[in-house]
Amino acid sequence: MIVATSITESYLEKSKPFFESVNKNFKGKKICFCIGFTFNTHPWKIDGWELIFVPIENIKCKWQPKNRKDFYTLQYGEFVDYYDFKDDDQVLFLDSDMILQRPINDLLLTSKGTFFVTDSSFPAAKIKDVIQYPELGFNGDVEGFCKGYNIQDDSREFCVAFMYANIRSWRKLYVIVKSIHEKFLNQFIHHSAWQTLINIIIMNHFPYIRLNPVVCNATWYLGTKAKRENNKLMYQNSEVYFVHTKFNEEYEY
Repeated sequence: MIVATSITESYLEKSKPFFESVNKNFKGKKICFCIGFTFNTHPWKIDGWELIFVPIENIKCKWQPKNRKDFYTLQYGEFVDYYDFKDDDQVLFLDSDMILQRPINDLLLTSKGTFFVTDSSFPAAKIKDVIQYPELGFNGDVEGFCKGYNIQDDSREFCVAFMYANIRSWRKLYVIVKSIHEKFLNQFIHHSAWQTLINIIIMNHFPYIRLNPVVCNATWYLGTKAKRENNKLMYQNSEVYFVHTKFNEEYEY
């Protein structure tokens, strides 16, 4: 397993607990794709991580949502362009607003074309409902949109802050994203449209497995049964592995 993330400079300080907690609880390869900045001007660097500079002008799938200035991400697979991965490498790509509470060496996942994902609401929201959330700003024909992108009435959203697959699958995801992202995303105004796009592509083109909520959870997840106890997030008497904090909570690790 390789753990990877991408980050812009404005989120660097906030992400310290992520880098430190993963360092403590995962001893394998860790890669941080630094979008538009290097560490030459910073008083600290991310020990234990390979730091890969990604020039903003090189990013193929740029899209600027109206709700967040200078928003860039590589979570849809474009990170494969900036590192010499092998096809069978297994990559867990995470957002950096996470804390890893306990060792993940016993979290044994092997992807042979399958994406492993986690939920951020219980029950998971219907994608047909998600695209109509006012903050996303979609004002088109919902039924026509769903038909065009093969969104079924029972298609339910997963969270793209945690995705695990082999590099072959990440490359395939990226190829499809490149072919449709501009037309798709320009129908929305909120950065979470990226999540909707990734959901739709994976559901239409890949086998995928929703992992147990003990793998990744948060107190703000709608309907969650996870509870904060003694500065740890617990799910059914077990410590959650990754806590999705949104930079709003602190946990021991």
